[in-house]
Amino acid sequence: MKLLTSIFLFTILSTHLFSQSAINDQPFGGGGGYLAGWMIPDLKPLNTELAGFGTPALSESGFFSSGGGGFLYIGFIPHLRVGGVGFTGSTSGTGLVNGYEKEVKYSNSMGGLTVEYSLPFIRRFAVSIGFIAGFGSAQIETYRYKGSQDWNTVISDLGNPNASVGSYGRTMTNSYFLLAPTLNIDYPFHPLVLLRVGAGYSFTFGKEWKLDNGQILNNVPESISGKSFFIQVGIMGGLFFL
Repeated sequence: MKLLTSIFLFTILSTHLFSQSAINDQPFGGGGGYLAGWMIPDLKPLNTELAGFGTPALSESGFFSSGGGGFLYIGFIPHLRVGGVGFTGSTSGTGLVNGYEKEVKYSNSMGGLTVEYSLPFIRRFAVSIGFIAGFGSAQIETYRYKGSQDWNTVISDLGNPNASVGSYGRTMTNSYFLLAPTLNIDYPFHPLVLLRVGAGYSFTFGKEWKLDNGQILNNVPESISGKSFFIQVGIMGGLFFL
């Protein structure tokens, strides 16, 4: 009973504060939540390189991403808010060539600090321009295998430099620093809940690729990277007085 009473009073108080904030030009509050999205990197160069591998081309129209984020109006600089965000997504293709099952997978993960400025001339919802500064990782995985494998054969091949291995997997990774300009629109359904719709483009810095257990991989085309346009939609919980 006490819990229900506390929730009721908190809701009434937050609604009252929300109504008072309508006459205050400076938004305040903050919170966080889940973000679903769509990432659209340029995968055409990768598809060109893998044309002879035997798998369908990876989707060049994008793929689903999942993550979370949040922000807080810092108060001493009107309309400025800081926070964080992180999300990841992947796409893959499989094929069958001469009895070998083949698969290629491209994944991209990124996250970092967010800094945003809410345009002061827009009321009742927030339109914010800003950026993400952080780190990310693009990864390419390729696999070729033929049916089930035998433990003893696998172990024996590991110790035999002359072994002819028909099945294998390779992992190529590019870790990078990112800077992504963003545009977000936040609409509060209630002082405790808001809907976010946003978009951005990640510029990446860091061309080094590594193979499997960290070996340097040379001569990777510069056009293959973690740069990506992204769109996000999510629900956030907290205290939002916009």
